[in-house]
Order: sequence, then C-alpha cells, then structure tokens
Amino acid sequence: MNVRRVVTVLILLGLGVGAWAYVTSDGLGDVPIPPVPPVESDRPGPDTPPGGDPTRDPGSATDPGPAAAADERMAARRSVLHAARRLCRVEALDEFILEQGLLAQEAQDPAVKGRQLQVLAEAHLERIYARNSHRGMVPGEAQYARVPRAIEDDVQEGLAALARARGLGVDLGDGYRVEAGLRTSRITGKLSAMGMKSKVTAAYNRSVELDTENPRLHVGLGCRKLFAPRFLGQDLDKAMEHFVYACFKLPQDERPRLFAAMTAYLTGDREGAEQWAEKAATLNPNNAFAQAVFRRLQNGESDPFGRDL
Repeated sequence: MNVRRVVTVLILLGLGVGAWAYVTSDGLGDVPIPPVPPVESDRPGPDTPPGGDPTRDPGSATDPGPAAAADERMAARRSVLHAARRLCRVEALDEFILEQGLLAQEAQDPAVKGRQLQVLAEAHLERIYARNSHRGMVPGEAQYARVPRAIEDDVQEGLAALARARGLGVDLGDGYRVEAGLRTSRITGKLSAMGMKSKVTAAYNRSVELDTENPRLHVGLGCRKLFAPRFLGQDLDKAMEHFVYACFKLPQDERPRLFAAMTAYLTGDREGAEQWAEKAATLNPNNAFAQAVFRRLQNGESDPFGRDL
C-alpha cells in the first residue's frame, strides 16, 4: 500500500470517527438530576406525571381555570394510555389511538384539543416502542437499516399531532420529549443520525427547559448516554443516574429498570444487572423481552440484551 493510499484511509477513518463523535455528543450540557432516596423504591402507586403535576407544564400553574381542567382530562387519558402500554401488545395501542383520534377531533376548546393531540402523539411513540419490543438492544447500533413503513407512519402522524397541538397554543415540555423520541425512531445509521441530530437535540433541550423533573424525559436522556457507542459519547454512570431517578418516580414502569439492568451489565456488574432485570420482569409480566433478559442473566447466557426474541 503506497503512502497516498495510507493517508487517504487515515483521513476516511478520521472523518468516520468525527462523524460518530458529532452524532453521539448530545449537546445538552449537564442536565440536573433531582435527588432520590439512597435506595431505589418500588413502592406501589401511580406513576408520577411530568413536573409532579398531571402533565401540566409549569407555566400553566398560574391558570387554575380552563387549563387546569384540560390538564385533568389529559392526565386521565394518559393513565389509560399507560395501562394499554403495559399490555405490551400493538393491538391495544391501535385501539387507543383510534379512540384518542376521535376525542381530539371532537374536542372544541383549543386547550382541550391541543392536550388530547399531545396524548395522541405520545400514543404513536408508545406504539413504535411496542413494535420494537422484541428486538435486541446494542449500543451504537441502529435497530433497522431501513425504517419500516409502520414505524414511519407513526413518526409522521405523531409529529403532525404535535404540530397541531402547538398551533393551538399547547406547548408543553413533555411534548418535546415525545418529539425527540419520534425523531430518534428514524435513525438507521450515521448519516441519518447526523441529519436529525440538531432537531432531536433541540427538542430535548426544550423539554429540559420546560420540564426538568419529568421522569420520562430522564429515561430518554439516560438512553442517549447508554446507547451511544463506547468511547464516543457513552456515559454509563450518568445513564444510571437518570434511570435511578426515573425508577423512583415511575414505580409502575418496568422499562427504566430494564435499561438500568443493561447499564449495570455493561459496567461488569452482572449481579446488579440480574437484580434490576428481576424488578423489571416482576413489575410487568407482559413484557416478554424483560422476562427473556432476566432468564438469560439467571442462566449465565452471553449477550442477554443484544439478542432478539
């Protein structure tokens, strides 16, 4: 190999590493993580809504009238959504999305309609997660080489619902967390990640600005730290901090516990990974992937998180 060819290869490798560094640096700065008790609690009770108040953005706290009533309706529908999500069946979310679309269409008050549209957008994101729930998880690797049509449809419909909600003046912090999740679902590799990084980062930054204590936001932030390639943005310690906070605030959601299990496993703490996975599997028997990961860890199998069901 001549000198020119060697130089060309080194330049290409440098560009590749630089591209990954750009993609995986989250651009969010040091997001504060609220304190939690020293031991993660799996106390019974409903999940804590964003901001500690039923899906209400802090800015609406000064409006106890129509906005508060709209918040209550939104919180009620989100509870139904999260119950449907726990079934871990796409069909359950199909039914919810149909009903939610009709509710949003029939709502007359802009505050109510906008909030119902945001719930609809979140439901599309949850359906994407349900469609992917059988697939293994590997840091630095996209789940698809090409986005499936059904997932792209959910992304488009979810983003459209958010745009309509904002057009009605409903501009809540959790909506930006949903937007970031929807856009991230389109990533198929380095080029697509580079193309949408600015919009994903902007959405997360806005969500942090409006709703810093939102536990579902911290699940997303933790996943950014967990699934970045090793040596190119992955920060397992910070990821675990986000997941521990989310677990404390979301006692009925098994997913941050599953991510915490994966984080522990990647740090070499197999015993801790098994304990977290057991919590996830126990909390929701419907989550077949959590059940499989727990069994794999119990049996001492290799790559417990990276293999599809």
